Amino acid sequence: MRAGLLRHRVTLQNNLIGANNYGEAVDYWQDITTVWARVSPSAGRELFSAQQFYHEISQTVTLRYRSDVTPSLRLVFEGRYLEILSVINPDERNRELILACREWVHA
Repeated sequence: MRAGLLRHRVTLQNNLIGANNYGEAVDYWQDITTVWARVSPSAGRELFSAQQFYHEISQTVTLRYRSDVTPSLRLVFEGRYLEILSVINPDERNRELILACREWVHA
């Protein structure tokens, strides 16, 4: 993988569940690390649900191989949140990962 193609900074986040001052369960996202990646939009569509329009944007994110990347994580890219749908390790060579991601935007 050519390093010059990885020109975006993305932060990997893990979803954790904790408790607030009243003992109620609260989920929050914790930063794991920030890595170089290539982010490229692949498709988009508009949906109408609960009296609101939403834009769904599919993104493909390529980054160097990491063994801890799973669909339970999410990415933060320029203040936007990307849900990881699938993680592909091309040819099982542990050199790079290709992530299929989805971003929801309120219209």
